[in-house]
Amino acid sequence: MKKILALLLFVVLSFTMIACSKKQVSTTEDVIKFIEEKGKDNVDWKDFEHLERLKEEERVYDSIANVYKLDDGAELILTGNGYENKPLHINIIDGEKNINLK
Repeated sequence: MKKILALLLFVVLSFTMIACSKKQVSTTEDVIKFIEEKGKDNVDWKDFEHLERLKEEERVYDSIANVYKLDDGAELILTGNGYENKPLHINIIDGEKNINLK
């Protein structure tokens, strides 16, 4: 019984930590740190769903581009070949500075 209770507590805490970490990703520095920790090839479109989208999804040929507003005024841009695939490019535009993360 104690093992089941401990396992359940672990699962609940794991989900809580994941939810909190995604909500905290809201600035340029947060995004860079998050991508470094998760790994560029493991980043998914859903990782940034909590951010405000500046533009509706843009489709160019078979590619999708989403632009998100970050709390520090920068814009996060994800582009790729569809939501079923991982984003191909991740960029942050902050004024005239362009940070290419993938």
